[in-house]
Amino acid sequence: MRLSKMLAGIIGLSCFVMISHAAGIQDSLDHYDTDDYGNVVYFGKGTENSYSFIFVDGSATAGMFSSASILRIKELNEAGYAVVPANTFEEMSRNAQFAKIYTIDCDRQRIRDEDGVVMRLSNASAFHQTSAAMACSVLN
Repeated sequence: MRLSKMLAGIIGLSCFVMISHAAGIQDSLDHYDTDDYGNVVYFGKGTENSYSFIFVDGSATAGMFSSASILRIKELNEAGYAVVPANTFEEMSRNAQFAKIYTIDCDRQRIRDEDGVVMRLSNASAFHQTSAAMACSVLN
């Protein structure tokens, strides 16, 4: 699967807006799971009190957070997420300009970064594996 720059841009813009409001959304997060490596997954509620976002808190394992827009993934029928270097939700919001966008070929188990570099999901860090799995779960 080859994702266009426009698609990556749409995912990126959606994630950027979501990250920019992360500090304010923290009160509306529900803990979903903690993976075997210590990455914590949260679902965030949107304006209609339904789950709109997925956050993976990898601050303890990777010094990063990821975010994915459930609505955008469903709308585009493509999985993706943004990664921001941060140790808290507030820091994630402040560091939104440093977000890196990743798109996922869920069927082939490949991650593509915003520069077009592709890697197998099995070769990615546990943080990226969890972030990708949660984004792909939206499509299932």
